[in-house]
Amino acid sequence: MSFITTKIFSLDEDRVIYWALVGSCVLHASFLGFAYFVIPPVVKAKIKTMEIQYQPKQKANVEKRQSRIESVSDLKESRKNIHASETVKLIEKQLAGAAFLKDTIVRAQRVDVQDKQPLKMTNLVEKRSISVPVVASQKITNPKYVGYNDRIRDKIRNRAYFYIDDPKFQAGEVYLTFVVTADGNLKDLQIINDRSRANDYLRSVGLRSVKESSPFPPFPPDLQYPELSFNVVISFEVSGD
Repeated sequence: MSFITTKIFSLDEDRVIYWALVGSCVLHASFLGFAYFVIPPVVKAKIKTMEIQYQPKQKANVEKRQSRIESVSDLKESRKNIHASETVKLIEKQLAGAAFLKDTIVRAQRVDVQDKQPLKMTNLVEKRSISVPVVASQKITNPKYVGYNDRIRDKIRNRAYFYIDDPKFQAGEVYLTFVVTADGNLKDLQIINDRSRANDYLRSVGLRSVKESSPFPPFPPDLQYPELSFNVVISFEVSGD
């Protein structure tokens, strides 16, 4: 009886162990299947998601680095440009200084050449004067005519003084003859060459002095003539102290 009881007990225990092993195998197989078929896709999806989120950060960092590198390179380039512009300005200043020095040397040489030339003996102080004396050959002796003639000569002399400071001014005389109408207008002005001793400049001054003095005053009532002729001598004088 005891043997049968022991046998049955052993059989029941073996079944329990058997089913326990089967259940353990099924459980492990289920876990391994779950781990193999379920967990990897989830992990992979998470990894992919992390990769997608991480890559933009890398690109942003790269772009920031590139922008920094570009800014640094731009800074270096701008510094190079600044140094280049300063160098150009320095060269321009040196060239300007050299040109100024060269011009100064040339001027000094010109001064030296002029100093070595023989000096002309000229009067440093000279007196210039202009006069219109009475012509001795004047035929009319009427006092009214003489007075009118004085007025004409004074006007011509005052006008001639406008040219007294010209460098071409020299001593000489210009003899002129002209006609004045009753209303004071000028006619037939000319130079008497055989009675004049003056250079071309003084001759032109004589003509201009008479032309620019006209019109002259009208004849006084006592001079009942349609026109009268006048002869004047403009004397240019130069004297040194």
